[in-house]
Amino acid sequence: MKKSDIVKALILILAVVLNVKTIKSMHTDQAKISPDRAKISGKPIASFHKFWADVKWMLFIQHMGSIDLTTEKNSKDLYEEAKGILELDPGFYKVYELSALMLSAKTPDLAIDLLKKGQETHQNKNDWRLFSMAGNIRHQETFFNKKVNKKEKLREAIGFYRLALKKPGVMPVLEKTYIKTRAQFEFEGNDKRPLIIAELTEWSKYVTNKMAGSEYGMEGDGDMMMSLEENTKADILSIIQQVKRQHPNDLEGKKTSQKMLNSLFKGIHVCGKCYNEYAAGHKFCTECRNPVKVYGVCPNRQCGKVHSGGKFCEHCGTNLRASVNKKKK
Repeated sequence: MKKSDIVKALILILAVVLNVKTIKSMHTDQAKISPDRAKISGKPIASFHKFWADVKWMLFIQHMGSIDLTTEKNSKDLYEEAKGILELDPGFYKVYELSALMLSAKTPDLAIDLLKKGQETHQNKNDWRLFSMAGNIRHQETFFNKKVNKKEKLREAIGFYRLALKKPGVMPVLEKTYIKTRAQFEFEGNDKRPLIIAELTEWSKYVTNKMAGSEYGMEGDGDMMMSLEENTKADILSIIQQVKRQHPNDLEGKKTSQKMLNSLFKGIHVCGKCYNEYAAGHKFCTECRNPVKVYGVCPNRQCGKVHSGGKFCEHCGTNLRASVNKKKK
């Protein structure tokens, strides 16, 4: 063998070794950029995965519209087709969403399995909708399937809702769903305890423990991704009013209602008889005609009009702050 041929062979071997190392390095970098890459199927070649995923998705939708999903066999076939698409594109959110929705009626376990796969992907791990949907599927089983263990399904639903509430961008309505599900869990098997009382108690626990402990979704580094909105507070007050109307003598209801009125609703004025909120200047409750403590009116007897809460009454110029300090003394 000529010396030149040996040199060429050595150069070729060196090039192959360097090429292998470069490819390994690229795969490592790609895995950092796209962790879901490890879940992708080895076929097709030439990295046409997303293209084929889109093609299969269009065929999937057409097929789904032409079959009867009330049969378990068709439902299982649909599940396998969805998995095939996700092997090509693990981050394909619509596949998880629509497939789980279609599978939930006949094969809810397959729907949950698919959603869990989506929750584990890098692209969807922070999407609260996949967690909320899983909770909804487990929750609806307690209404439509009499054979299931309701406590077990409710416990699973609560777990999914709790995870969803930790995610960014979560909708406030999920907070209410979470509490209602917890109340249903506590109510299940205890018919002597009214459901509305259980719901109020769960709200009380939630508000009290929102800044502490993992029981209500907290991690060690802070609160859930959301806080109580005004609409949510209004809903809680409505529950307190229902408790007052429907179960006026329930000791748990009385105690919990008063606790929340003294904390969460400390800054508002409610009728002592029906807990209806009343406005400044009102002398009687508009709901039950009960006399209420008047607030927000000018202390000047010649005026006595409702003021806007500034330093001086806009109607007569009376110093409102001086009147407040005088009362305190």
